[in-house]
Amino acid sequence: LLKEGDDVDGPSAFYKDGFRHRHWVLSLCSMMIMCEWTDRSVLSIAMESIKDDFGLSDTEIGLVASSSLWMVPIAVTILGRVSDYVPKSTVLGLGVLGWGTCTLMTGCATSLETLIFSRLLAGLANCAGYPVAVSLLAEFFRPSELTTAMGYFNAGAAVGGLVGLGLGGVLVTQLGWRWAFWGVAVPQIVLASLIVLTVRSKPQPKPERSWGSDVWQLLSMPSLRLLALSSSLTGLMSGNHRFISALAQRVYGLSAETVGISMGISLGITGIAAAWCGGHAVDRANRRLRDLRALLWCAATGDIMHLIFGSLALFSPHFALFLAGLAAAAFAAGLGQGVDTAAQMLGTGRRGTTQALLELSWSIGMAIGPYAGGLLSDNLHSVSCDKGCALTQSLLIVGGLGLALRSFFYLMAASYFADDWNSLRAGAAKATEAAETAEACLEVCRLEMSPCSS
Repeated sequence: LLKEGDDVDGPSAFYKDGFRHRHWVLSLCSMMIMCEWTDRSVLSIAMESIKDDFGLSDTEIGLVASSSLWMVPIAVTILGRVSDYVPKSTVLGLGVLGWGTCTLMTGCATSLETLIFSRLLAGLANCAGYPVAVSLLAEFFRPSELTTAMGYFNAGAAVGGLVGLGLGGVLVTQLGWRWAFWGVAVPQIVLASLIVLTVRSKPQPKPERSWGSDVWQLLSMPSLRLLALSSSLTGLMSGNHRFISALAQRVYGLSAETVGISMGISLGITGIAAAWCGGHAVDRANRRLRDLRALLWCAATGDIMHLIFGSLALFSPHFALFLAGLAAAAFAAGLGQGVDTAAQMLGTGRRGTTQALLELSWSIGMAIGPYAGGLLSDNLHSVSCDKGCALTQSLLIVGGLGLALRSFFYLMAASYFADDWNSLRAGAAKATEAAETAEACLEVCRLEMSPCSS
């Protein structure tokens, strides 16, 4: 798969030459994902309070949690394509600004309808978040170091979870759930200004084909189709995972503040370590094995470990063991960070469009996850199975099946990745050769001063 001189072959240059502009871009992108996950974690920890405040069922609160994804399937593909033409820093900054404004609106909601509306608009703005940030990082970091950069990027998500659950739990308990959302919104607006004003985007060639042709060519690669299916399962499980703090409150009889601080600190610290260690480990495996499929083999291994530790957590009789199981599962998940690197390699020349396709698949799963989890929990609830028992079974069914299938899809994608990557490189080489030949012919014509036909 790898040849001498390939960009993915040599040692990582991530730490070479100290702190450069690309590291500043990574810092801003990491703060962006931190704010995004702070918002999501605040929603998770505030779900029980919102449910009690408005008298909602699990199904209705699941609608609130999933409503931010309803507009994503339409908007994310458009904004992903726009980012292949417009500077990605501009698209990203405006998206963060819109997300922060909608977070303020969430704190001001007065009914179920206004809650859903504010979250719907927030999801629309967030379409310019993760997919654009990942494609922006791919412009600044080589494949041999991109997963390391993704480790720091995803560590921002873990910090966001820590802040959202920890500080959010305190705000929800002491001041009410509205203040938790207002507190998250202000940093987002400040960050949006920094992204727009300080990031110097690298000039990138615009896509040569039409949108439809590019999408068709991307989907013609079996490995990318399987990664899209895996992404939808990731969204499904992420959406269902929003009930995890509610589960802890129901099963162990704890307050939102206790659950928020405990889960925020333990899972936040574990997530930071997992992101950093996982990113470096996957990059090292990729270079050591000299095989790009290691990116996906590591992801499949992480899912199997995640399934084991996550299942043990759900059956834990004590909250401490529950946290330990979740922490071990989160650490195993750090091995999945090479998936974005693999996708960006397949999407060279149309990175925004490629990441948008994966985000589209993720958002479909994410939109279904909370609602499906809440609906399943409501239907499992009976005299012999209380609300805590029903929610446990719901999380086990969705999470267990999702992880098993995703691991299988990663392994299948790895089996096709070599052919897709080599075919892509061969096509790029032919296009370069054709362009050089045409340029040489034009130069000959110019020197001979003879008329040239097209």
